[in-house]
Amino acid sequence: MTSKLVKTYIKLLISAGMILLVSLRVNLHDVLHLLRDVPARVFLIGAFGYLGSLALSSLRWRCLVRAGGMSVTFSRVFTATLVGSFANAFGLGTVGGDLLRAALLCGASGASNAVALASVAADRLLGLGVLAAIGVVAASFVVLPGEAHSYIFIAAAVVVAGIMLWFSIPHILKRLEHLPRVGKFIGQAEKAFPRDIAVLLQVVALALAFHIMQLGVLGCMLRAMDINVPWLYLFAALPIANIVTTLPLSWMGVGLREGLYVMLFTPTYMSPPVAVLCAALWLFSMMAASVVGGVLAVLSGDITMLKAIPSAKSFDAKKA
Repeated sequence: MTSKLVKTYIKLLISAGMILLVSLRVNLHDVLHLLRDVPARVFLIGAFGYLGSLALSSLRWRCLVRAGGMSVTFSRVFTATLVGSFANAFGLGTVGGDLLRAALLCGASGASNAVALASVAADRLLGLGVLAAIGVVAASFVVLPGEAHSYIFIAAAVVVAGIMLWFSIPHILKRLEHLPRVGKFIGQAEKAFPRDIAVLLQVVALALAFHIMQLGVLGCMLRAMDINVPWLYLFAALPIANIVTTLPLSWMGVGLREGLYVMLFTPTYMSPPVAVLCAALWLFSMMAASVVGGVLAVLSGDITMLKAIPSAKSFDAKKA
């Protein structure tokens, strides 16, 4: 528990530090002034659009889970996704939320913990690779700020590494099956990384739809505020911000996202205060979905699991 609190405080301190750095360049009072003039439809587009994208994410995860041999309904997968989102927001880290949704799914189906955990890892790896690919392809048609070019090379490396990992992980896990106590657990985990072409095409298509929807939602929010950033530029720039803010460095990417938006969108498309405002509005969209997850946790009885976000040790290897 002490270690968890220390990590929480570190993330909060990093977030505060990043916001302080942003405030040296942007007058936060101007951001608050702009916030008063944001139309209500912008908040609705963000909240409902982000929820809709999580439904697509749940469909993708369910495909991976079913490929691993687990039988579970979409409603349960969607609930686990939303409750995991709540844990990510208020548990101050993506790892806790991911472990929680794996535990919720496993508890509902009574199936292998190994498959549940591995499916979450596979889901993360696949989503990151597809998002990076979108950024790389779109960036070949637009001119990004000088500081962003290095991120594109990193994104290209992520795509290549992701493809190599996807096809090599099952082989690596197979070689570890002989290990005592965890061999059976590892043997089950490799099922969550399907190599069947039909399954792969399905999950990649769903990952593509998920990220296009998320990028499109933010684009629609900008246009609702009369901010006209070209779609192609959005599809090149936003993956950079989304990939970086996925890293568990700060709470919900706060501070990192604002700084990246200022770097990517100013001065060509918006002023620094407007860039920070757009980052804050996207944070609102994620938080709105997280609140829905918290409500579902209460209604479904999963709130008991939120009291102690699970660690890897909470998964019993005997159930593999």
